[in-house]
Amino acid sequence: MIWGSLIILSLIHLYLCDFTLVGMIKFKDGDLPERVPDNSWLTVKVEDTSIMDVASVSLGSTTVPVQNYTKSNDGIKFRVENIKYAKVPEISVSAVLNMGWKPNGDKWLQKGDYLSDITHRLDDIEDKSTVTKDVEVRKYGD
Repeated sequence: MIWGSLIILSLIHLYLCDFTLVGMIKFKDGDLPERVPDNSWLTVKVEDTSIMDVASVSLGSTTVPVQNYTKSNDGIKFRVENIKYAKVPEISVSAVLNMGWKPNGDKWLQKGDYLSDITHRLDDIEDKSTVTKDVEVRKYGD
């Protein structure tokens, strides 16, 4: 029984991969804020979205404060490390920028925040330690 468990764990380890995601939050045309207020937070999630009609599976995420952003910047940089996946066919990235407040529990979005409203798929990630993907967001509630 022990040998069978060890073999299964070894096989899972062979197929388990990990990578780091880096990119920029880009604002949809016309939605570019003049500035991002202090105490704003950015959440970026990486999820297995390969199975329809069920909840996605979290593969990694980060929630970080946003500081010193002005309209002249290109966007907001992000980094999600140690994303672990078992070679699933569809991995997606989503983002929420909370303007002037930090998300907590079920409260994660309010009017004036920014969110990604389209699917941002990660393609061709096999055998890469770092993957680059920009995520477009739009203003919520306007």
